[in-house]
Amino acid sequence: MAKKSFIRNFFREFVSEENRPFRVRLGYTLASSLAGLVAGVIISSIIWYQALNYAVEAIKNICLNQ
Repeated sequence: MAKKSFIRNFFREFVSEENRPFRVRLGYTLASSLAGLVAGVIISSIIWYQALNYAVEAIKNICLNQ
Protein backbone atom coordinates (compact mmCIF):
# COMPACT_ATOMS: atom_id res chain seq x y z
CA MET A 1 0.00 0.00 0.00
CA ALA A 2 2.80 2.43 0.88
CA LYS A 3 4.55 1.69 -2.42
CA LYS A 4 1.52 2.83 -4.44
CA SER A 5 1.34 6.02 -2.41
CA PHE A 6 5.05 6.67 -2.99
CA ILE A 7 4.70 6.16 -6.73
CA ARG A 8 1.61 8.37 -6.91
CA ASN A 9 3.38 11.16 -5.00
CA PHE A 10 6.52 10.72 -7.12
CA PHE A 11 4.60 11.29 -10.35
CA ARG A 12 2.83 14.32 -8.87
CA GLU A 13 6.23 16.01 -8.60
CA PHE A 14 6.39 16.15 -12.41
CA VAL A 15 2.85 17.44 -12.98
CA SER A 16 1.85 20.91 -11.88
CA GLU A 17 -1.43 21.56 -10.15
CA GLU A 18 -3.73 23.70 -12.31
CA ASN A 19 -6.18 25.91 -10.43
CA ARG A 20 -8.07 26.93 -13.55
CA PRO A 21 -11.30 24.99 -14.13
CA PHE A 22 -11.54 23.04 -17.38
CA ARG A 23 -14.67 21.62 -18.98
CA VAL A 24 -13.04 18.31 -19.78
CA ARG A 25 -10.47 16.31 -17.87
CA LEU A 26 -8.23 16.15 -20.94
CA GLY A 27 -7.73 19.94 -20.82
CA TYR A 28 -6.49 19.69 -17.23
CA THR A 29 -4.10 16.88 -18.13
CA LEU A 30 -2.74 18.69 -21.19
CA ALA A 31 -2.19 21.92 -19.27
CA SER A 32 -0.35 20.11 -16.50
CA SER A 33 1.74 18.09 -18.95
CA LEU A 34 2.65 21.15 -20.98
CA ALA A 35 3.88 22.97 -17.89
CA GLY A 36 6.04 19.97 -16.98
CA LEU A 37 7.38 19.73 -20.52
CA VAL A 38 8.40 23.39 -20.59
CA ALA A 39 10.14 23.09 -17.22
CA GLY A 40 11.93 19.94 -18.36
CA VAL A 41 13.14 21.57 -21.58
CA ILE A 42 14.50 24.55 -19.68
CA ILE A 43 16.32 22.43 -17.10
CA SER A 44 17.76 20.01 -19.67
CA SER A 45 18.91 22.92 -21.85
CA ILE A 46 20.84 24.38 -18.93
CA ILE A 47 22.46 21.01 -18.19
CA TRP A 48 23.43 20.40 -21.85
CA TYR A 49 24.82 23.93 -22.18
CA GLN A 50 27.02 23.41 -19.13
CA ALA A 51 28.21 20.01 -20.37
CA LEU A 52 29.08 21.34 -23.83
CA ASN A 53 30.77 24.42 -22.36
CA TYR A 54 32.90 22.19 -20.13
CA ALA A 55 33.84 19.98 -23.11
CA VAL A 56 34.83 22.97 -25.27
CA GLU A 57 36.95 24.41 -22.48
CA ALA A 58 38.67 21.05 -21.96
CA ILE A 59 39.45 20.78 -25.68
CA LYS A 60 40.83 24.33 -25.72
CA ASN A 61 43.10 23.56 -22.77
CA ILE A 62 44.37 20.36 -24.41
CA CYS A 63 45.12 22.16 -27.67
CA LEU A 64 46.86 25.09 -25.97
CA ASN A 65 49.06 22.88 -23.80
CA GLN A 66 50.54 20.94 -26.73
